Amino acid sequence: MEILHILEVELYGVSGILPGAMEFATAYEAYRPGPTLTTFVFPEGVELESALADLAARALVFQHIYTFKFRWAELLDYPGFGFGLPCLYDVLFGEQVNLKALRKREMALDYASGRLVFAARIRDAIAPFIAGAHWRELESAAGQAFALEVQATLRDPLLILQPFEVTENALCPGTYSLVYDGRAVISERDIETLRRCGLCYADRMTVNGVTLPRHPMPLLASGRLMHALHPFLKGRAKAEFSALLTASHPLAQAADTTINNVGGR
Repeated sequence: MEILHILEVELYGVSGILPGAMEFATAYEAYRPGPTLTTFVFPEGVELESALADLAARALVFQHIYTFKFRWAELLDYPGFGFGLPCLYDVLFGEQVNLKALRKREMALDYASGRLVFAARIRDAIAPFIAGAHWRELESAAGQAFALEVQATLRDPLLILQPFEVTENALCPGTYSLVYDGRAVISERDIETLRRCGLCYADRMTVNGVTLPRHPMPLLASGRLMHALHPFLKGRAKAEFSALLTASHPLAQAADTTINNVGGR
């Protein structure tokens, strides 16, 4: 597993580029992924530590986000992943697949019904690794398609190490949505739950010592399921599938590096 560090840096203020921002951007130009102006991506190592020290010295505000890259073989035994299907409108009209809305995708979440929709070949690849879920065949003009109903939920909340924003949902009072730095910790007993079920929902999160009900509930997948799915992900944004951490992982223990630089939070 390779750990990548994304630094989202505030380089501009109301009156233009901030003091020290141009110098930082010039020094680390090689770490900008394409045309984006304020995003820098670093592997582990000396350059990352140098950039963090430079940001602190220049008092530039930033967010530090973690993402993870895996080789195919590594997926098989990894504890779990967030399973972020594209959420699309009008994928289903009753039991009929709306191919125009699906836009040639083979996996999607229908916004209105909350149902998970898979093409037949995806269903065939991942079904052996899912227990206690229900598949229902759908009507489709372009080959077989199936809806999947997942019933399993984790027993423990996910531990969120560095939230950036926690917002109560206006349409679902008492539940919360979340923006965080990519580090979510799954309990040891829920690693076993996820391995057994293959797909589970996480209905709660612990943030700053407080456990909150989460909405929408994230869907989580076992490493074995992701290993089976991986051949179908070529050309897709892998960021939709984020790795969970165990409590023993070094990043689950690491001191936060952003708290003094994110708007004083």
